Amino acid sequence: RRRNMATQRREHQHRERGDEGEDVVDRENHRPHPSVLLSSSTTPSPPKKKRHPFSSASMNETNTGDDGKEQTSHTSLKVLCYLLIFIASFVFYEDLLVARVAVRKHFFGLESGVGASQLLGEEEPESDLIDTRTGKLDLNLRHISKRKRERVETIEEHNEKELIDRVGLDKAEEIVEEEQEEKEGAEMALQIEKEEEEKKKREKEEAEARRRIEEEEEETRRKKEEEKKEVLERERREMEEMGRAKEDAKEDEEKKEALEEEEAKKQSEESKSSRDDRNTNNINLGEEPEHFSEKTKEGSYVRATSHYGLSWSPPAPTAPPTPTIPKVVEEAVEIGDSTAISLEDQAPNFDIFTGGALPLSDPEDTPEEHEWRSIGQVMPINGMDLDFPGNLKVAAERRSFRKEIILFVSNRGGNHLAANTVANLRKLGFEHYILITNTAETCYDLLKGPWGVDCGWTSFLQNRAKQMGTFQVTAEEQATPFRLWWVRFHYMERLVGMGYNPMYVDTDVRFEMNPYPLLKSPPFDKFTLFAQDENGHPGGLNIGCVYAQNAPEFGVTRWVLNETVSRMLRIIDTEPPLQKWNGQVAAGAKETLWDQHIFNDVVETAVSGKPVFKRSMQRLIDPGDGNRLRDDWVKNQNYDHSAWDLSMEKIDEKVLPLGLKDVDVRPMKVDDTYEIKSKKFQGLKGFSPTDNGKDPNKDEYVCGFPPWFVSGWSGIAGPAQVQGQPGYWTAKPARIVMGHAVGALRKTTTFKGLGWWNYGAEAYKPYKLQNVEEKLGKKGVLGFIGLKTNEANAIVGVESHGLSVARVVEIATSAGRRPISPTVPCDAPWIEKNPSAMHGIMMRHQIVLSQLCGRERNEMCCQSLNFDCDEGVMLEVDFWNDPRYARFRDDIIVVSAKDVVNDSGNEIDLSTIEVKIDSLSQGKKTVFVDLAALEDSSIVPKGVGEAKYVPERDAIFATCDRLDCRPPNKPFPSEHEPCRRVTS
Repeated sequence: RRRNMATQRREHQHRERGDEGEDVVDRENHRPHPSVLLSSSTTPSPPKKKRHPFSSASMNETNTGDDGKEQTSHTSLKVLCYLLIFIASFVFYEDLLVARVAVRKHFFGLESGVGASQLLGEEEPESDLIDTRTGKLDLNLRHISKRKRERVETIEEHNEKELIDRVGLDKAEEIVEEEQEEKEGAEMALQIEKEEEEKKKREKEEAEARRRIEEEEEETRRKKEEEKKEVLERERREMEEMGRAKEDAKEDEEKKEALEEEEAKKQSEESKSSRDDRNTNNINLGEEPEHFSEKTKEGSYVRATSHYGLSWSPPAPTAPPTPTIPKVVEEAVEIGDSTAISLEDQAPNFDIFTGGALPLSDPEDTPEEHEWRSIGQVMPINGMDLDFPGNLKVAAERRSFRKEIILFVSNRGGNHLAANTVANLRKLGFEHYILITNTAETCYDLLKGPWGVDCGWTSFLQNRAKQMGTFQVTAEEQATPFRLWWVRFHYMERLVGMGYNPMYVDTDVRFEMNPYPLLKSPPFDKFTLFAQDENGHPGGLNIGCVYAQNAPEFGVTRWVLNETVSRMLRIIDTEPPLQKWNGQVAAGAKETLWDQHIFNDVVETAVSGKPVFKRSMQRLIDPGDGNRLRDDWVKNQNYDHSAWDLSMEKIDEKVLPLGLKDVDVRPMKVDDTYEIKSKKFQGLKGFSPTDNGKDPNKDEYVCGFPPWFVSGWSGIAGPAQVQGQPGYWTAKPARIVMGHAVGALRKTTTFKGLGWWNYGAEAYKPYKLQNVEEKLGKKGVLGFIGLKTNEANAIVGVESHGLSVARVVEIATSAGRRPISPTVPCDAPWIEKNPSAMHGIMMRHQIVLSQLCGRERNEMCCQSLNFDCDEGVMLEVDFWNDPRYARFRDDIIVVSAKDVVNDSGNEIDLSTIEVKIDSLSQGKKTVFVDLAALEDSSIVPKGVGEAKYVPERDAIFATCDRLDCRPPNKPFPSEHEPCRRVTS
């Protein structure tokens, strides 16, 4: 019908233009004749009929060259085409719509199949394509989805109502619950089935992986056997060739000797001289041919430990030669796994980074020390990841001085100790250090600080997070930061391979003088590896200070460092995890993974020439019955007993500590000779350092630092006259080169008492009570002096002093002033005495002896360690030494305790103490209350009444809970501990 209407409209149009329809229209088909659409020049002329004088055909015949007429014909054709397109679109609109939906569904995955089927005329429920409110077609996908959701909800509601009407509400609920349970049961069954399939798949993959590993191990063993056979065969052939060469040489020699004897009778003295020259030319015939000597580098390095029947096969070196990187990228520092932040974005004041001098005076050094002054001779590394390929080489090139590098490590909680070490090094003129942090953020805290401490960070072992979790060594901010422990040996081994002399030190090591003049002079210049002598034998070294110098690239010294790391990696990579006697994983940084134990086992291996797993493997054995089982196991291994080779050596006095010459302690020092402990490295059987441009026959030695070279606080091999706990670290002039505070407690306070703390390093420690300190410090500080006691029992004496500290905090905060933590009376009977100590006092857990108290900083005092805290509370040793407190030291008044206590004579009214102290202070910033006038001066008087500034008091006790000795708190479980709450 639509086509007929269109045809009628076209006929009407033709009649209006004056065209006679009967001549040009095909009446049977009702469509235009082609001649109407074609020009007369291209269409054969039909039989001549009568034409209208104004018809288009007539005009074409008479005006064929008329451009206007031709343009009119084209216009008519375009109009007709547009008309046909419009008609087709109108006729086939629904078909095009369905095709559009189908195309979208095919290419874009859109759920439009229902609407398409409805448009095609199939019987379907109410269409989601129709907007029910307007009755119009709506193809918005969001609206379609919404209508579909509403329709489903309507059907569900209808079904629920129908079910309730049919069986009742209770029965309907039971049916719904049963259907829900059936649905959940089906889902659970599917989940179980899926888990079983995954388990089977996983077991199959594990079996396949084990099979591949076994095949690889078998292939490795086969290759090793083939290599061994080849080596033996090559050696046999070379020996045969050498034997034949010797036999030929012997025959030649005999012939020549006979000829020479015959010619001797006939020739002159000149002929005899010529004969001697020929003999001289043949003296090397008996030596091994050059190709017999081993030229393989890495091959011999690996073979050195390949046939000892160990449970693990020792690997190749952990660090291949580092590629040369001509330029280091400094614009970004990697943080976490993927984020890169430019240093400029992290710190706008980028110019304060390394390069600016610390606020310290230049060192006063001797000519011998001055040649090792590296200040201004190095470049910063500004927070690079040292484990990124090539970065350690770049860092070494920037930070080394005369091939020397000092390494130390820090986590965020130890940044103030690291900053103190940096200041200590600079006082000696040293800037050739690399400070290694555990994260980029920790390093950035150092870079942005007031001293601009240069550092890098390490991602070492981060790719083994799963294994570290299994062995419970993932904690970073604690006393056993596993990754930082191990990175020292990892980097030392790599630096030795690059030709550097690395020295690692803990941040509790103090340099009292420049060690390099000693290390580079006899007898120390011949030793290649050093560590602190802890137990008096090569298997008892402390690794708080380790140094390697002049070590061959593929020598035994580097192997010791490499094998130490390799043993650790073999343990944490073991599958299944290594277990103890009770079946539990050998977890913990101080179990089989303790770096010091493993290092000592490797040193004994290199000294004895036999594999040793003595100290680290003991942790796997039942420690019951007084360690008898462990000791029996070690005995059954038949390890060689290692002992130092001792020698008495003379040392140039110019490089020795000035105070050492007056010490005469045998056998450490006898007259002007000093005991030196060393041991030559044997290496493992078949291990031979490779000729790599250095002397392949160079002997390598391990040396235990003499106790005056690297001294310990306590429990370290050596006499008390050079140790810290007996007080000899404060001797002037110094009698040690370096002091390692191993065994000391509360090391920051210990360093302050010794005068080893560089004030200003606290800027790198996060403090919580700055607001409290500022509020109380505005008025001033309050302390108590004159504490005396006759108590001989250490438990009672320590508890009494702890209670005094707590009372000082209560009284000072009630007076609106910052409290000064009182020192322990050094003459207290309960303090341990020792005649070998410098001042007769030697106590490890309770006090540190200082000679820096008083106005002139020359009085002896005993700073408490049990109740140590420097937040909110001010340590007395800090009061006399910290430059920040100069305003308090210059404004002191001492008042009698009788003017402070109430009428009872042994109590202080906290409600009136602020007014009383203000009136007694006379405007002074610092008030000391002298207890000497009281009947009982062994303890600070008790505070009674309502306290003021309670929030400040509570904040101090909350932050410094170790000094909260208010009853029922007391030192527990012994007098060695801080105060804890005791309920029974």
